[in-house]
Amino acid sequence: MVVTAVITEETNCLRLKAEKPIIDLPHADTTTGRVVPIKHAEGSQVDFGAEIYGIDLNNFTDADFEFVSDALHKWKLLAFKEQPQMLKPQQQYLLTAK
Repeated sequence: MVVTAVITEETNCLRLKAEKPIIDLPHADTTTGRVVPIKHAEGSQVDFGAEIYGIDLNNFTDADFEFVSDALHKWKLLAFKEQPQMLKPQQQYLLTAK
């Protein structure tokens, strides 16, 4: 991570600004991900939430990232199912940094 200090004349304080890193994910033309909307109780007015299958969050591609991003915007809450292992901190950073 690159941290840049910005000093302004109108104040005597120091402000830090973190620049977004450039992240290149492995390329894929398609994703293996699929969305299954979460079923809520009958009569519930809840209309958000989905389960995501077919994406390994420790080995995702640019197509997977776009799929997840689109699903998050549509469903607002995602539960990732069938993960082969716990999410590594580096991969969690990649998911949130882009």
